Amino acid sequence: MYSYEIQQYLEERNYCLEPHEILEIINVSINTQIFYISYNSEYNYYEIRTRDGYIFKFGVKEKERTR
Repeated sequence: MYSYEIQQYLEERNYCLEPHEILEIINVSINTQIFYISYNSEYNYYEIRTRDGYIFKFGVKEKERTR
């Protein structure tokens, strides 16, 4: 994906992704413009930066707890 496609993908999901969606976004084999990925476990969000100047921050959807 190009950076503008990543942006659109994140906007469509309100910047909160399912775990399988995150794997697609942070895959640097597909998204070769990504040069930086970090995860903040305290606040449960990822940050990625691309070579063409984009910075994205997005959250992780938590599993619904079942009883």
